[in-house]
Amino acid sequence: MPPVHLFLLPHQDDEYGVFHLLERAVERGHRPVCIYLTDGSLAGADPQVRDAESRKVLTALGVAEADIHFLGSRFRVPDGGLAEQLGDALPRVLEVAAALGAMESIQVPAWEGGHEDHDAACALAVVAAQRWRMADKLRQFPLYTAGGRKLWPYRVLAPISENGPVDSTPIPASRRVRYLRLCLTYRSQLKSMTGLMPFIASHYAIRGTQDLQRIDPVRLRERPHPGPLLYERMRGGTFESFGARIGRFLDATGAT
Repeated sequence: MPPVHLFLLPHQDDEYGVFHLLERAVERGHRPVCIYLTDGSLAGADPQVRDAESRKVLTALGVAEADIHFLGSRFRVPDGGLAEQLGDALPRVLEVAAALGAMESIQVPAWEGGHEDHDAACALAVVAAQRWRMADKLRQFPLYTAGGRKLWPYRVLAPISENGPVDSTPIPASRRVRYLRLCLTYRSQLKSMTGLMPFIASHYAIRGTQDLQRIDPVRLRERPHPGPLLYERMRGGTFESFGARIGRFLDATGAT
């Protein structure tokens, strides 16, 4: 059986943060498995359309269609509501993983205050990794955050220093161009991708790396970074409320 690499993704398009990891796994003869945790229905988006867009991107990277699991759409977990349903999402993820065999790594969006669902997925991944005794194989990848920002309201694909040392892998230039083209597949997300694409392109042009960080479970009890979080500014939530929900989930599951 080929080694399994598990990707826990809150939304259909979050895979843009790990295109290179997915493709490398396929090239090595390994088995990337993607689990989507919400239905991506924010602002009236059609979950089936979003599922199809991510399926098209992933299969283009070589991921087997049978290894793409849209749990969020199946169980109608609303975009923006993952934190409230972590208690239900955890056993669903554990059930899928139980049929996969030995896993070599787990990847999840970073604890960076960009989107509540991203941070909620990070908490879920920490608990799941502890259940599987794989905490040392768990890594977080950046998507977008207000942490460390200067001129612009947010940064994209930029690890925050609060999450510790960064493991960076260069992405070949030819692949960066192709990955940018893959981002155009998310046509239902034109508005959000219009805001992200210039920063993704800038990252590929200047740094061109796939960045990962370990996850310290203690961080899940802490504000991701000083100052206003992006979801506080853009979506009106507060870390105090969100953090309390995450804390209750961690306490209920016995996470350490």
